[in-house]
Amino acid sequence: MNLAIISPGQNAYSETFIQAHKNIEADNVFFFYGGVIPTYLENEGIVNISARTLNTRTLINLIPKINPFRILKKKFSIKEELFAQSLKRHHIDVVLAEFGQTGVACLNVCNYLNIPLITHFHGVDITADLERYKEKYKELIRKTPYVVGVSKEMRETLISLGGEPDRVIYTPCGPNPMFYDTTRKADGTRFVCVGRFVDKKAPYYVIMAFKKVVDKYPNAILDMVGTGPLYDTCINLSKYFNLTRNINFTGVKTPNEIQELHSKAVAYVQHSITAGNGDKEGTPVGVMEASASALPVISTLHAGIKDVVINGETGLLCEEHDIDAMAKNMIWVIENHDAALTMGEKGRIYVKDNFSLEKHISILSSTVEKAYNRI
Repeated sequence: MNLAIISPGQNAYSETFIQAHKNIEADNVFFFYGGVIPTYLENEGIVNISARTLNTRTLINLIPKINPFRILKKKFSIKEELFAQSLKRHHIDVVLAEFGQTGVACLNVCNYLNIPLITHFHGVDITADLERYKEKYKELIRKTPYVVGVSKEMRETLISLGGEPDRVIYTPCGPNPMFYDTTRKADGTRFVCVGRFVDKKAPYYVIMAFKKVVDKYPNAILDMVGTGPLYDTCINLSKYFNLTRNINFTGVKTPNEIQELHSKAVAYVQHSITAGNGDKEGTPVGVMEASASALPVISTLHAGIKDVVINGETGLLCEEHDIDAMAKNMIWVIENHDAALTMGEKGRIYVKDNFSLEKHISILSSTVEKAYNRI
């Protein structure tokens, strides 16, 4: 069985879970990327026309592959035609589309070729973009065998759009297994926050809560890992609060470097919210990797975070926008060192037992196999 994974991007640092999907059980896995109708096939090169690839050499190589009759009959666009030809050339049996918009874009081709299509929803596609794509998602769900959501809340949304409960699969992505080997060396006043600097992660709220921690514990440290549109804003906010000696803005870090930061921290902090445009988290991998590192998670009662953090047992969750409560929770782990260590160890066990990457890949492999067998 040949599986095609279709992803808008090739290797975004915030989408490591997509790379993990290459481990889905199949005879061959082909990774297409570069747009919702892909432009490239990994290890092969250009398979479609885009603004970036539009040149004479590409046209000479690709145009002869187009069936003009399907274009003239308006069965396919040129991009769909070239995508279809690549799927046929590689004898693809099942397509896994990463993100709802990708599934919508691939639906016409997959239906025409009678290839089962599974769409894996991740977050913004089923929250901020829901109203824009609602009718197309309903058609996608109606015409394909399975859809996948990474949080229980997301699964309920997909069911509300017409998904049959037994064909709407819930499976969070799971942490990188290396984080289970993290050895804690926490000094008791150091925190870590990992994630893109975007609205739904509200990194400015983490800084505002941390300011209250520093008021009581002046030597406290916060490592903020990542980058994004709010990066400069957060640096400016740290300057305004006179926290430049307390907050380290590290930029993007490798998993090994993040693991080292985890080992030094007393807790992991993330103040996720529903953004103004409706965007929400799925189930943040950063939160799961923190729990895998035996860090208590200080976060919010938001989306899939509620699924992986047991409030009061493996972490401390507060309402969205409540920076006072978040600050109190941060201070609590400083002042209750042994209890915080126990909380972190419970988190490691809970995530390992319920949200492993192996379990996630196993569920996806089973779903792909059932789609292949038309079950």
